[in-house]
Order: sequence, then C-alpha cells, then structure tokens
Amino acid sequence: MHLRTASWLASLNGSPRTGPTRLVSILFVLALAALTSGCTRWFFGGPKVPGVVFERANVREVRFDGASLQLAFRIDNPNDGPMTITSSSYDLALDGKTVASGAFTQGLSVAGHSSEDVALPVELLFKDLEGGLLGAAKKKRTTWTLSGLVTFATPVGPLPLPARASGDVDLPQPPTFSIDQPRADGVTIVGAHLVIPVRITNPTPFDLPAPSGRASLSIDGNDVGSVRRDSPDVVPAKGTLVLDLDTTLRFQDVGAGVYKLLSMGEPKIRLEGEVAFGGAVVPFELEQNAKFGRNGPKSQF
Repeated sequence: MHLRTASWLASLNGSPRTGPTRLVSILFVLALAALTSGCTRWFFGGPKVPGVVFERANVREVRFDGASLQLAFRIDNPNDGPMTITSSSYDLALDGKTVASGAFTQGLSVAGHSSEDVALPVELLFKDLEGGLLGAAKKKRTTWTLSGLVTFATPVGPLPLPARASGDVDLPQPPTFSIDQPRADGVTIVGAHLVIPVRITNPTPFDLPAPSGRASLSIDGNDVGSVRRDSPDVVPAKGTLVLDLDTTLRFQDVGAGVYKLLSMGEPKIRLEGEVAFGGAVVPFELEQNAKFGRNGPKSQF
C-alpha cells in the first residue's frame, strides 16, 4: 500500500492542477487507497499500540553452576483485528554486565481485544558473574536484567516495541573442604600408598554433581607429586562426601627423607588443587599436621 500510494502522489506532482482542486484530488486518492487496501483505520484514527507487559519470573531450577528461569510476558491487543508477532530479540545482563544475546522468529497471533501469554526460557550461568561464582557468592544474590524488542507485523510495516524485565536470584554458597585422617598404607623401604581423605561439605539445598578432585601434594615442603580421585556419587544437599585423594609414592623418586617422615615423624601435609562439580570448578588449599607410624597413622590430626 505504501509504495502504491507513493507512485500515485508522484504522478500528481506532474499534473497541471493547482490550488484547492489539487488538494482535493490528493485527499481523494489517499482515501481511495486506504479503502481499497483494507487499511482504513491506519488513516482515520489509527490503530492502538499493543502492550508488552512483564508479569513474573519463575525460577525453575538453581544449580551450582547456574539457574534456569522462565519469564512470563503478556501481550495485549486493543485493536479490532488480530496482530502477529514476527520476531523477538533480547540482551541478558547479570549485575549490569551483558552476558548473552538472543533472537528468534515467532508466528504468534493475538486476536483482537484479547491477550496472550508468552513464556521465554532463560539460562543464567554463574561463571559469567564478575569474579565468577566464588567472587560473587559473598553477595549471596545477583540481579538479572533482560531488555529487548518484540516486533509486530502491521499493514504499514514492522512495529518494534520494547520489552524489559528484571529480578534477583539467590546465589548458591560454595562447598567447603577439610582433611580427614590420612592413611599411609603399607609403608616399606620402597614406597607407600598414600590416601588423603578430603571431606566436602555442601551448604546448598540441592545435590552437587559428582566431584572430581585434583591436587598437588607436598609433605613438609617436599613436593611428592599429585593426588586425584573421581567420585561416582553426588554430594547430598546439606550433607557431606569424603573424596579419597590418593597416590603411590616411590621413595627413590621423592627422597629417603619422606620415608623417615612417614614412618617416624609428624609431617605437614599440604594440598593445593581444585574440585570440579560438573561445569563448576572450586579451588582449595588445605594444610594439616599428621602423625604416621610404620603401619599407618597413630593419631588424629
């Protein structure tokens, strides 16, 4: 309709008509174009602008590495005829920092003088927070903001309207770590099998994914290699799990002094590493004194 009307106006520009006669002709052509195209209301009174109203955010799931939200919008059509949403786009920010963008096409038609609910699923990843999850956990909450455009099809072209929503999400607190009583199994003049049990305490109201631990081990300042363990079990909500980090030492590799510490002394055990819970990684540093005997530890830490 727009292009056709423009061409008619262009032809009138070359017409010899002047003054009131020409004005009447232009108005007649515009009215005829509106009537024949079915767009009368766009020229006489115009349509009413539809409404895009944010209603609520449902937190569907909170995990250690993120949260799943479902945002509910209401689309109000105050016009006689239906209106169709053709596309939507959005930017997602956490604490003011844009962390994701999205766009998708839609074919939702909203009947005249009615409303439709639109659900938008959104994934928040805590690793996108400033300083990561551990840095943000001290705040205990994060603010999310979604801003975007909802585009409607109209007889005169696309009509983009702004949409905005915001809210807060509680951040899960990270797990804590401590060393249980270590074991030195089968200490001989050749070597020993060391087990360093690391207790993981989960303060959150949901299970943590099965942990996978890695750490470098030193005994009284002597670097003796690394310890590791993958657990098949989750860390229960508000519960604990012991992850036995272990390694086999060969004294010819780590020195005879380590053998003496394990068999007669009270060495200082130090672990520096990380535990992965699915996609979230939590670093740790632990240090403790132990008393080992020839057949194992003689006393608790």
